[in-house]
Amino acid sequence: MQAFKIVVADPDKVLSTLTREIKEVGPDGQEVTKVVPAVSEELKDALVNNIRRRMTPQPMKIRADIEMKCFQFDGVLHIKVLIIFVCLFVFLIYFG
Repeated sequence: MQAFKIVVADPDKVLSTLTREIKEVGPDGQEVTKVVPAVSEELKDALVNNIRRRMTPQPMKIRADIEMKCFQFDGVLHIKVLIIFVCLFVFLIYFG
């Protein structure tokens, strides 16, 4: 995961070090070795965009069915307080 963060933060630092050698025959008939980037600019942009998209946090759905009963005079108020407490507790568990 850390490597992907580095690529997204500074793609040239990581991807420009990747090179490959191409052997060609020069105009004088001798074999010439060229060192060229292994990743083209188009491929680098596509790769960084894909990594950035996949690292974006995905929305999460949470559902709970809760049945509460309180037979005291102010039972509705007690239930409201309990619902708020449960929501805060769930928020703290998931988002720390």
